[in-house]
Amino acid sequence: LLVGVNASLRDQLLGLILSPHLSGEVVVTVVNEDDDRLYVEAIVGSMPRSEFISPGSSYTYKPFKLKPGNYTVKLRWLDPDKLGFNYLQSSVSVNPAERTEITLKVPKITP
Repeated sequence: LLVGVNASLRDQLLGLILSPHLSGEVVVTVVNEDDDRLYVEAIVGSMPRSEFISPGSSYTYKPFKLKPGNYTVKLRWLDPDKLGFNYLQSSVSVNPAERTEITLKVPKITP
């Protein structure tokens, strides 16, 4: 909130605050709809984070701090029934000094 500042200075300060050099955050929440406890790796850009997620529950990863731009959010998890990896991905846009939240669901895998 900029109070008592002339319009020109306010616009300059606002431009600095929203500078493309400032990072934004992506918060990824994963919902595990599978019947198994899964080890899920969330990758935003090139930054990976992994966690075990119990069946029927969700987990929110620590925020990913990134430069403004467009990123792909990838999930990778091991299916214990098929002993193979499964993948899911989505796109997000990161804006300076803003938080972007995304929720992805790991579906139930039927053998």
